[in-house]
Amino acid sequence: MPLTPGDLPQLQATLAGWIAAAGSSGYCHPGELAHRIAVEGRRGVPFDQQILIAGDAPAISAIGILFRFGAAFDLFVAPELRGSATERGLLHIAATRTAQLIARHGTPDTPVITDVCYRDTIRRQLLSQIGFSHYREWDAITTRSLNPLPGAAILAEGFGIRHATAHDAAGLAWVINAAFNDDWTPEQYREYVLDAPGYGARRHLVAIAPDGQIAACVVLWLDEQTRIGQFEPVATHPSYRRQGLARALLISGMHQMQQAGMHTAALNYQLDNHAAAALYRNLGFIINDHTLGYQQTQP
Repeated sequence: MPLTPGDLPQLQATLAGWIAAAGSSGYCHPGELAHRIAVEGRRGVPFDQQILIAGDAPAISAIGILFRFGAAFDLFVAPELRGSATERGLLHIAATRTAQLIARHGTPDTPVITDVCYRDTIRRQLLSQIGFSHYREWDAITTRSLNPLPGAAILAEGFGIRHATAHDAAGLAWVINAAFNDDWTPEQYREYVLDAPGYGARRHLVAIAPDGQIAACVVLWLDEQTRIGQFEPVATHPSYRRQGLARALLISGMHQMQQAGMHTAALNYQLDNHAAAALYRNLGFIINDHTLGYQQTQP
């Protein structure tokens, strides 16, 4: 039977169980799994081609997301498979299928890429064995305890914070496009994000400008098994930067995470984003690891 978006809760529960058993190195947050799938959905690849699954529920042994950003893949495997020939074989399959999707839907001659944690020496070795090599530094991986919490968020006069609604697709697309140089239409953002399984408008916290415009947003992901909350993405429209909006949204989000039973907040940011680094450091986030980009040089 083809894989459908309705299978997402089972995939998230499986991923959360692996993290609870083995730690977060080598895995993304279970909520972020929904985010990554939703963001890539608009490329027109059917869900069952975009997602690679090994095993059958409840005995799923690997979860992959293919053709991310039109070139990349993620692969998460059960802890007992780490470093095995099975994991190496699954990496080869994920890379091959991503290359096939690039040939059909992407830009010819684009190399297949994937990210790996610096501390994940097992994955780095396996990637080298199948023809991948390190070519860039990428994200800082940070966390902070939610006890104690930072003080209440303070906003400039006329600004406010609220949860997004289904009617905010245009405003959210406007902020995301400007912050990340993207090209979402309001219709796409509504279909692939706000209405996507596992997502929903209420995961978004938005900062509202005095004129009613959405000026910034964050998305909150919660994992009840590990009690870790993840912020992804965090975005401020350039017209409203340096007004403390991202800081206020993150503080508000951390308070909501604690109320929902989380004990840790996590977020990632690009290592060369010095403004983001200063903000997160000031809020108490500590770098635990960082990701490396690997590309396939010998298919």
